[in-house]
Amino acid sequence: MNKEFKQPNEEDKTYIMGVLGADRVRWDSESIQAAASDMTEDLVFLPALVVFPETTQEVSQIVKHCHTQNIALS
Repeated sequence: MNKEFKQPNEEDKTYIMGVLGADRVRWDSESIQAAASDMTEDLVFLPALVVFPETTQEVSQIVKHCHTQNIALS
């Protein structure tokens, strides 16, 4: 059962912004580029969104949503 991950859509963005607030969800090219690599290797994977949770509850809500919607996390 190898199911492909989906890209976050507008409903997903709206949900995540509802959890974090719009100021802690980014999808501009500068934020995407900055989050695309951890600088330990020459691997670059562009994320669809960059989020900045501040609490374990926020992380839990986002992870649960991504799991139920089959959105990959990295």
